[in-house]
Amino acid sequence: MINLKNMLSKKKYQEEMELEEELKNKLKSNKDFFKLINLYSSLDKGSVIDLGENMCKVAYFSGRLQSMEYIKKFADSKGAIINMIPFEYRELSELLLRIGIVYPNVSEEDLQLLEKYYTKKIYVDFLNDIFFDSSLLPRKINKFDNSLLKKKNSDFSPQLISDILEGGIFNYKINDYNNDEIYYYDKSENNVKAILWENHNPGIHFMIEFPETFEEFSNVIDAVLGDKIRIDFYKLHMKDIQPNVDYENIRKDSFSLYYYDLFLIYLKNQDVIKTVSKDDLFNFNELLVLQWLEKINQ
Repeated sequence: MINLKNMLSKKKYQEEMELEEELKNKLKSNKDFFKLINLYSSLDKGSVIDLGENMCKVAYFSGRLQSMEYIKKFADSKGAIINMIPFEYRELSELLLRIGIVYPNVSEEDLQLLEKYYTKKIYVDFLNDIFFDSSLLPRKINKFDNSLLKKKNSDFSPQLISDILEGGIFNYKINDYNNDEIYYYDKSENNVKAILWENHNPGIHFMIEFPETFEEFSNVIDAVLGDKIRIDFYKLHMKDIQPNVDYENIRKDSFSLYYYDLFLIYLKNQDVIKTVSKDDLFNFNELLVLQWLEKINQ
């Protein structure tokens, strides 16, 4: 049955978004920075990320008006929630305020700092939204290349498979994801890199975590080692995974390398390892990685 109320609500939202976009384009065309500041200051819907983006926009247009007043008013009006905005957005807002004040005579140092953000997918759309007259800048800005998101790899070397397996095991042992380097699969270069979380580029860098679900893990056991081993493993260790439930209840749940270690312990303790050759174990690990890589490169 069609929910007329929901349909009307979605239509109204779409109309409001179109009117908002039309207003933004008109204000940008007229370079009415004061009204743009009022518009972005009034947008309260969305997440702290949306709030962070609006703060950056207000900071930039405050700079274009050669005034700190508006960004201060914005921060004061949001109260304690302003402290929840991720640090990188606060850092970026300071840069944009500085750029706005001297625009378009931006230093090479600040252009390079701007490119640090512009070359990341998560920032490029909203930065495009404010740098509508970027042709005035001293040089062209390097931006994120959206074509990289469509790149698909199919050639996965033995070295890449080994690097991903090692990277996944390393990531499992990380204690501080904010400050430690993390191993990522770089889809654009089809290789593995160790980088800080704050420097990773979503859509390009994929933190190495495989397989994603118990079902994917189980399918690989069946394909390489046989369903008898899979059935016996869950029969013996379901209590260690999640007590008082059966496999069907966790089939779609997230998998972690803790359970991979548990499976290796099972192979050794139950003497199953005697029936599993080194080639079988290699093929098992290889298929786990290949399955993950193929999913990312679909």
